[in-house]
Amino acid sequence: MIKKLLSVLKRFWWVVIIFVAAVVYLVVSVPTRVGVVSSVPRDNSEAISQTTDIFVNFDKEVPASVQKLIAISVSPEEPIEFIWTGDRLKIVPKEKLDPGTLYTLTVSLRGREIFRFSFTTALFTEEQLAREGALQSQDDLEYGEAFKAFAQQYPWYLALPLERNEYRIVYDFEESSFRIRLKLVPTDIETENRIIDQALEEIRKLGIEDPVPYYVVR
Repeated sequence: MIKKLLSVLKRFWWVVIIFVAAVVYLVVSVPTRVGVVSSVPRDNSEAISQTTDIFVNFDKEVPASVQKLIAISVSPEEPIEFIWTGDRLKIVPKEKLDPGTLYTLTVSLRGREIFRFSFTTALFTEEQLAREGALQSQDDLEYGEAFKAFAQQYPWYLALPLERNEYRIVYDFEESSFRIRLKLVPTDIETENRIIDQALEEIRKLGIEDPVPYYVVR
């Protein structure tokens, strides 16, 4: 009986190898098959508090063995901490986020990106709002009033960011300049100059006169 079984196995050795490989693949890979269904803040959210908590929601509960395989990167770089609760990962910045800044978070599993989302923090910090309120009124000044005054001074800011396939335009108040971020690396200097000229033309349409203050991020 055993000899007959061995004879059959020898004839169909390739079937046995495929079966064993499939079993090993399922045992190793299935537990690590996790996906992300949503994030907080949502992708492309704006005016987010600098003290916000950030969440990544997975499609199922993530076991501890898989949690170790998940990495989060933040751009611009910020020191962060993680708190796991079942199918949810809470990302806690150790310091306040910078105001008026576009942050991009990338979720990777075993070094492979599985999800990415971005959000922009509010232009004013809580401290700045408090100072504005003290200057304009003895009473507390609500955020809407502060923003209304700001919009009157910088009416073009309400049109930002300008999102295009090749670039993204925001305003950097620290540098007092428009920031043109190139989404794709141009293949030659002529192409890069053409993209930058297009971006500058859009800025001029906002009512900004030459010379337009700007810098480029690649």
